[in-house]
Amino acid sequence: MIPNLVKEALEAGVQLYVENGALKFSVRKGGFPAGLKEQIVRRKAEIVAFLSRVDGAGETQQAPLQQVTDRTAIPLSFSQQRLWFVDQLEGGSHQ
Repeated sequence: MIPNLVKEALEAGVQLYVENGALKFSVRKGGFPAGLKEQIVRRKAEIVAFLSRVDGAGETQQAPLQQVTDRTAIPLSFSQQRLWFVDQLEGGSHQ
């Protein structure tokens, strides 16, 4: 099934996307797993159709942000934690 193949690719560090009607990919360090590459090449047309359909339907977009009405503490994201840490190291460089 194509959604499972796309998910398997993501889990292996391979991001598949469609650009100008062609299947493109980006791979993290470590390379493209050989068995996975063969499956993707064999089912390329189906993957392009699936990704085009999903993208066109807006299913890949994130859900809209929800306003928080209470004042409970919300943990920082990893990026926010890094920014805070760098700010602490540099002694308030935000000014």
